[in-house]
Amino acid sequence: MAGKPFRATYIWTNIINNLQTQVEVKRRRHNLKIYHDCFLGSEAVDVVLAHIIQSKFCGDAEVPRSKAVRLCQALMEARVFEAVDTKVFGKEKRQAKFEDSSCSLYRFLNRPTPSASSSETIESGYDSLSTQRNTYSPPYQR
Repeated sequence: MAGKPFRATYIWTNIINNLQTQVEVKRRRHNLKIYHDCFLGSEAVDVVLAHIIQSKFCGDAEVPRSKAVRLCQALMEARVFEAVDTKVFGKEKRQAKFEDSSCSLYRFLNRPTPSASSSETIESGYDSLSTQRNTYSPPYQR
């Protein structure tokens, strides 16, 4: 029985993977400040709601937007993503609650990266230990 995950785990993983691949992560500007690698709360709710409806996890019952917001709140509490700290008039504004808004910014904590195969990782790690390279790269300048 070790081959198949529980249905709830499968659904949860599906929602997270779909959210990470479908939501638009990019540089955004809020109150004249730029935040990198962010997505909007309203876009996250749209993606989660579309995935739930398309996958028919709830059967043919209509899923209200408020349930998708609660699911996004659960994802945020599970540390899938976090609210981007935005300062308002020099004071820290910490969002403890997920907001379905085009003004609320969020960032993934463990964004999937294209990974190399394990043998390539081991070989490249071995090469870097065995040969000492003396290379200098100047710091990045704008």
